[in-house]
Amino acid sequence: MSTLHKKLVFLEPRKIGFETYEGRKKIKPNEIKVKTLFSEISHGTEMAGYRGEAPFLNKQFDKLNRLFIKSEKPDWKYPMESGYANVGVVTEVGREVKNISKGDKVFAYVSHRTDYIIEENNVIKLPENISSEYGIFTALLTISFNGILDAQINLGETIAIFGLGVIG
Repeated sequence: MSTLHKKLVFLEPRKIGFETYEGRKKIKPNEIKVKTLFSEISHGTEMAGYRGEAPFLNKQFDKLNRLFIKSEKPDWKYPMESGYANVGVVTEVGREVKNISKGDKVFAYVSHRTDYIIEENNVIKLPENISSEYGIFTALLTISFNGILDAQINLGETIAIFGLGVIG
């Protein structure tokens, strides 16, 4: 038997709603079940989706060239899930899970939803001394670190960052 859950979705440009979805009751041996504590709203990405201005709506992202390319089959379409940074508490653990325990706090690239089932290797276990609220910034840390890698900044170099909000 399955249970019903809720997730936040953009129904169409400038229209938000909640969808109910059916969740699995049983987890696989390598999976964990997580109850959401916090999910982060990404002002740039989510506002672009909300407004209907996201490049993913009429383009595909070319990973090789790191560019958006016009496409008849865009990466996104409405209705679409919203969000990608989620912190939750583990409520159940599969028998093959090695590094996560029931009660652990984890970060995952998961949308705004009440709970989810995910493979152990797709979460980051948060240190016990980190507040759950701070855990959602893991996604933004990754984005800023990728910017450093892409810019090929070396130790000892001086840089200046203007804007970029939390990521900057």
